[in-house]
Amino acid sequence: MNRMGMRGNAYTDQRQIRQISYEDCCVGYSDYTSDCRYALCAGYPTPLGGCNKVNPTDKIYYRGGSSSSQGHGTCISPNVCHNCQDGFYANSGYCTICPKIDNCNHRRCNSTQDNYCEWCQYEIVDKPYWRAYTRHKDGQMKECRKTCSWRSDSRRCYPGNCTDEVVDSCVCTDGFDGNHCDTITEETSLLYAEIKLHTFTNEILTTPHDPNDPGSEPIKWTNNKNFSEAEVEFRAKYVASGYSTSGTPPPPPDPTGIEHYVTDFKHGILFGLITVEYIRGTPVANSTYLQFSCPGNEDYPININYNCSRLRTNNSQVILPTFYHSDQLVFSIVIRNGGYLQFIDRETNTTHRSSLHGITSERSYIIQWDYIQPFHACLEDLGFNCTIPP
Repeated sequence: MNRMGMRGNAYTDQRQIRQISYEDCCVGYSDYTSDCRYALCAGYPTPLGGCNKVNPTDKIYYRGGSSSSQGHGTCISPNVCHNCQDGFYANSGYCTICPKIDNCNHRRCNSTQDNYCEWCQYEIVDKPYWRAYTRHKDGQMKECRKTCSWRSDSRRCYPGNCTDEVVDSCVCTDGFDGNHCDTITEETSLLYAEIKLHTFTNEILTTPHDPNDPGSEPIKWTNNKNFSEAEVEFRAKYVASGYSTSGTPPPPPDPTGIEHYVTDFKHGILFGLITVEYIRGTPVANSTYLQFSCPGNEDYPININYNCSRLRTNNSQVILPTFYHSDQLVFSIVIRNGGYLQFIDRETNTTHRSSLHGITSERSYIIQWDYIQPFHACLEDLGFNCTIPP
């Protein structure tokens, strides 16, 4: 046996180890005990930190909630560590932490070459819709890729589909866009709109020309002073094209949260508004503005059969003022679509609600009074000598 020829002094500090053994200890073994039973790894026997060096800048995090920055191995022979803790590997006289993998909590390896991820960050359960990062996309589990998830730094992708789970594969459902697919891109469909003015003798003026085609409409002119009431009615619907019979809707929400982090989703018409503005033809005269609200709110958006009206049949018609030359009535119809998404934050097990970004649509129809009889300027000036046809 190779012996040392010089005896050293006793330890001055129990945590400090001499590199020189007693005469009866072989090179590479410690005189921590008189029988020299402990080998030295990186200069330390197991009881005093051999194979258990602290890594000050990195840790391994385990699913149970514990973590470690030390290898907790055993020095079984000079500079040979054994039984390093999960996440560390024997590397000469050290239990070295496995190399970093971005967004990985728990790495495993036997060397730097076979390093892989056992558990990614924010991976609550190892299945889709429960993990914000996945290790199952490169075939070797050497990277954690961001998935569509509940997290604000990711993409909820709803309504939409993450065809390959990762954020790069997010495709918003038709009719939606934005980072989280929560921006509506399609307007509400106005199916029917009609304004009827009534006199006491049941004379009627209507606009638009075709109530079933309520697009833009020129000014409607009248010289009838006797209109006293107005009826207004419109009908609408809003169903995103991705939810139509020919569309591709997203996976359905799961109220239990088991199959999807999205637990509820609704979209439709949130509200409607009818406004009637009476604009006096005389510039100094005051105008009058009336506003009537229609059904709907974010909690209960309406998709089809949306109806808003002010009708004689339920005594809600609009009472009109007296009209003078050049006065205008401007009837405006305002409709806004929207909705909400409800989802679970898997990390805190809390439920959150996010509003959709909707579109406000408006149509206006104008009726104007003209009490001046039309005339031909040439006839006014030249009489029978006028040669310009009217």
